[in-house]
Amino acid sequence: MERIGNTVSSIADVALVSNGLCSDQIMVICVICQVPITGRYLISPLGETICGVHPKASACRWCGRFGILSNDSCAPCRSSSVRTDEELHALAAPVLIWLVQQIGTHQLDQATLRLSNAKALQGTQYAETRWEQDHAGFRATIDVVTGIPQLNAKEALAHEYGHLLLVTEPSTMTYNGCHGLSGEEEEGFCEVIRALWIDHDAGARRQERRALLETNAIEMYRNGFAQMWPRYTAAGSISRFRDAVLSKIGTSARPIRSDVIRPRTRIPVKDATRDAGSRAPVEARGRGHRPVIATRPTRRNGRDGV
Repeated sequence: MERIGNTVSSIADVALVSNGLCSDQIMVICVICQVPITGRYLISPLGETICGVHPKASACRWCGRFGILSNDSCAPCRSSSVRTDEELHALAAPVLIWLVQQIGTHQLDQATLRLSNAKALQGTQYAETRWEQDHAGFRATIDVVTGIPQLNAKEALAHEYGHLLLVTEPSTMTYNGCHGLSGEEEEGFCEVIRALWIDHDAGARRQERRALLETNAIEMYRNGFAQMWPRYTAAGSISRFRDAVLSKIGTSARPIRSDVIRPRTRIPVKDATRDAGSRAPVEARGRGHRPVIATRPTRRNGRDGV
C-alpha cells in the first residue's frame, strides 16, 4: 500500500535554519525565485532551500521538491500522471521484465492491475495489493491511485510485487501460506525491491529517489529498510534474499495443505464462510501496503548575518 500526504506538506514541517555565511562564503539560493537568501530559510530532505517570501510553497507529495503546488503536486509530476489502465500496464511491463532478470521466469503478471480513485484507497494510500486464496486458486489485485506520476507508479509496482513474492511461489503464482514476518520485516523486504528497481531505472534521479526512500518519516518503512538491506547485501540476489527471509520461519516453497492453510499476519481466516458472489469458501486473504514518499525533514543549526 502507498500512502499520500506523508511528504513535507507545509513550511511548518520543514527545518527552519539560518543562513550563516561561514568562512567559506557559500551562498544559498532559493530554488523558487533563484535569489540569494539572507537570513533564515527552509531546507527540504533533498537539500533544496527556499526563502521566507513563499508562504504557499511546499514539497510535492510525489517527488519531494519545493514549488508552488496544485493539489499537493508540482507541474512536472502532474504532466506525467497515469490516467488509464492501459498506461499502468505499459509501466508494469519493464518492472516485470526486470524481475525475470532477477528471479527467473515468474507469473506475477497474473495479478490484476487497475487504477482506483483516492476514496477507494481510503484517501491516504496510493497503491495496495490485495490477495485471496480459496479452493479455486490464488488471485491478486494491485490498485494504484489515478493520477500517480509514471516514475512513482513503477516504484510502487516494484514494491507491491515484493508483497506477492512473500506469499506466492512466483514461478507458478501459487499461494505459499502465512509468512509470519513482522510488519517492519515485510515492508522492509518490499522497500528493498523498490530500492533495487530505483538503482536499475532512476538514472540521474537515483540519488534523490533513494534519499526519499531512506528518509521515510514512517518508522516501519524506514527502519524496515535499514534492517533488511544488509540482509539483501549478504544474500547477493533477490532470490537468495527471499529464500533466506522465508526460510527463517520455514515458509519458503513449502507444500500447501488445505487443512492447515493460514493467512498472513493480521489477516483473519475464513475457513467455512462464503463471500457474496464468490464460487468457493475463502481460506485466506491479505493485503500489502507501503507509504512511498514520506520524507523526514533534515534539521540544521545556523545563525543570522555574516
